Amino acid sequence: MLNSCVEQTEWTKYGLNGKVKTLVENQYEPVEKSGKWQQGAPTRFGNYSLIFSEKGDHERTNFFDENNKIRYYLISKIENGKMVEESRYDAEGKFQGINKYTHTSDTKIEFTSYEPYEGELIEVSKGTAYLKDGKPVGSDLKTLYNGEVNYEVQKKFLYDENGFLVGIKKSFPVGDDEIEKFEYTEFDDQNNWTKRLYYEDEDSKTPHKIIIRSYEYYK
Repeated sequence: MLNSCVEQTEWTKYGLNGKVKTLVENQYEPVEKSGKWQQGAPTRFGNYSLIFSEKGDHERTNFFDENNKIRYYLISKIENGKMVEESRYDAEGKFQGINKYTHTSDTKIEFTSYEPYEGELIEVSKGTAYLKDGKPVGSDLKTLYNGEVNYEVQKKFLYDENGFLVGIKKSFPVGDDEIEKFEYTEFDDQNNWTKRLYYEDEDSKTPHKIIIRSYEYYK
């Protein structure tokens, strides 16, 4: 009840504390040193940054390669404090597609992604995101090829008592469920995590990636 009275922002959706201006996330291969998992070589994909306004609007996302050079980026369109579109551009600024969001309620967002093809925008994926107190708790996603569904997954986001994402349960129309898990080992003075271990399987003892975050805050 108390959470429902607090203004929700994009900071809430990402589970961030404080007035974050920029979040930078880099992913690395895991290396065990002196009984601890440390970052090794940077991964080719998965590195990005998020840029927020002073009100907490998510304005831009940059995606980087392993050398921290921009691969592509997203520019957000905000209406009434909510993201309604993200336009995607390559490193040279060429338009690559658009994501559109419809906020049907405080707990449900419908989204559709389009890409240009022969002068038109074609639908390539669609789905629904589910929120509770401004944070994602699940999603349904379908990807399309020639107008037909070629991939489908349902996700449930699992949190610990401190509100940190500790697992993602994936369910498919055919086949067994999968559960990815996360372990947090370092935090900054705002209690935002700065080091996370990612495991592809809930029973795995070896992380698949080491994820490092850094933050810049508004004064």
